Amino acid sequence: MPTISATQGQAWNYTLPFGIDSVTQFNPYDNNPNFPDAEAVIQYQTSLSDAVIEGAKAYYKKNSTGYYFLGIETDIETFELGSVTGQPNDTLKILNTVNYFGDDAPIVQYPLNMGSAWSSEVDANIDFELTVQTFNLEDEPGTWKRTIITVDTVVSFGTLTTQLAGYTNVPSIIAEHSVTTIDSFFVGGQPANALLLSFFNLTQGEVRESKMLQLYTQGSGQAQRRPTTINFYLNQAGNDIEGGDYTNDIYLSTSVVDFSNGLDIQVYPNPVSNGSLFLERKGDFTSAYNLSMVDMSGKVHVQKIWPSADNHFDVDMRVMPSGIYTLILESGQARKTFTIIHTP
Repeated sequence: MPTISATQGQAWNYTLPFGIDSVTQFNPYDNNPNFPDAEAVIQYQTSLSDAVIEGAKAYYKKNSTGYYFLGIETDIETFELGSVTGQPNDTLKILNTVNYFGDDAPIVQYPLNMGSAWSSEVDANIDFELTVQTFNLEDEPGTWKRTIITVDTVVSFGTLTTQLAGYTNVPSIIAEHSVTTIDSFFVGGQPANALLLSFFNLTQGEVRESKMLQLYTQGSGQAQRRPTTINFYLNQAGNDIEGGDYTNDIYLSTSVVDFSNGLDIQVYPNPVSNGSLFLERKGDFTSAYNLSMVDMSGKVHVQKIWPSADNHFDVDMRVMPSGIYTLILESGQARKTFTIIHTP
């Protein structure tokens, strides 16, 4: 893919090879009364253990301040679990569940310029009923809670050329998109039993992180299939991006940005509620790490050295205010980041 750097006036060419990892098609709003202010919807899949949940829709809206992930709704689906549990009557029934985020989950937020950033933290729940004879569960109510934390920062802008709809030299921005998900499971109103979770290869409080570069392009309105979620305009000086009218047909995601470089480190608990964050090396024990804890405004709250002789390290967060932090670990050319939630 073309080189990405935080400068203005770049040009990216995605003609041959195409070079786009994914293209998401947005559909017109389906008049769902649970999302009266929505303007677009996509159908998507998610998985719980071996159950692939297909009856899920994500809703989106736009206004003068930006473009927003409005919420999620799941439909009723029933999965037979006999192949996993050995009991033919064991089932997982996904219930109709509505998650409405409103303006709490921006995808793009104006004003846009180099370094513009926006973030969100929302809980996406899926309610279910679980029957597992081995654990004496029969239609036991439960909830899969997924906390989704996103951080976006504009790192470059310039022009894009792509064969999709014949676009040539259209204004574009690239935002670094970081996503952290934390999965929690509740059965019968209580945190799910560890043995039950292990039965389905699930982990309570499991954290997953990913980074990618999101590419947004201006739409010309010339084709039904436009590579855009937003239309925006570079100002005369070429130093800022100004929001304008935009559509919600599709957007493009470029390749994932991998910062791990071999740093195999476990960080827990997350969220932090008892004041202490624990770090454990799982691989390299020969290097010292520079450790920083930075809040959403860029203020550094912690800056320490993790000695090479220690495979465990603690960070005391008791004096830090509640909020979302970025934990940065660096050693030579290797760099790894974690999104940490502090709820004292």
